[in-house]
Amino acid sequence: MVVFFQGWRRKVGCVTLLMACLFMTGWVRGLFFVDFLWFPGEKGAYLHQVMFTRNMAIFQKSVSLSSDFLLPWDEETFYVNSYPRWQWRPSDDMGFLLANYPKVTWRCRVSGFDIVEASADDDIYRGTFVAIPYFSIITPLTLLSAWLLLSKPRVVNPT
Repeated sequence: MVVFFQGWRRKVGCVTLLMACLFMTGWVRGLFFVDFLWFPGEKGAYLHQVMFTRNMAIFQKSVSLSSDFLLPWDEETFYVNSYPRWQWRPSDDMGFLLANYPKVTWRCRVSGFDIVEASADDDIYRGTFVAIPYFSIITPLTLLSAWLLLSKPRVVNPT
């Protein structure tokens, strides 16, 4: 067993297989729940968010276009909590995703990959969403780990 893990290929293969399993777990969990990771910006001027839902991971960046407007939280609740913050809700409640952004422009929609720009009616804040399907992450990781784990190590010929 120890001989199997000699060399960098087998070690990297195990790490990539573990990463594929983690993303697969997120995919299955996304069938029932939506998970959020929130990363605050500078004094409410911008916010980064990662959402793991049904069949994709969605990366969001929201930007406040007005110095008087803090993104959806007031200063007390936004800065008191420790960040990054994690939150979840049932997966059947997806209407909230673009609810705060009435103006929606689809920039790209190809094979499940989506890029959306959205803004409020009064252009006080703007958001950019990038959606990446789970299969596009899991399939390459699984194939790479299979190649790294199952390929025969090269034999070094002494010269």
